[in-house]
Amino acid sequence: MAQNAEQIRQVATEFYDRMQTVYQYYSESGRQLEKAVEAYNRSVGSWDSRLMPSLRKLRDLGISGEEPAPPEIIDVVTRRPRAVGE
Repeated sequence: MAQNAEQIRQVATEFYDRMQTVYQYYSESGRQLEKAVEAYNRSVGSWDSRLMPSLRKLRDLGISGEEPAPPEIIDVVTRRPRAVGE
């Protein structure tokens, strides 16, 4: 029985360490997703403030064509995993 208890302790310790590693991966992934969304939303702002005025000027000068649909802002917030012990 003592041998089983020791094996359970070893497996539990290994499992806990692995959970910490996975938690770190989730946290880093969430931070990177937030950065990607922020960069995307900045590009949407640039589309609106820099590209569209130039396209409208070209249209006013007689350049015809369909006005492209603007990209949509992403307003989803990532959810952070709770750390072990919270």
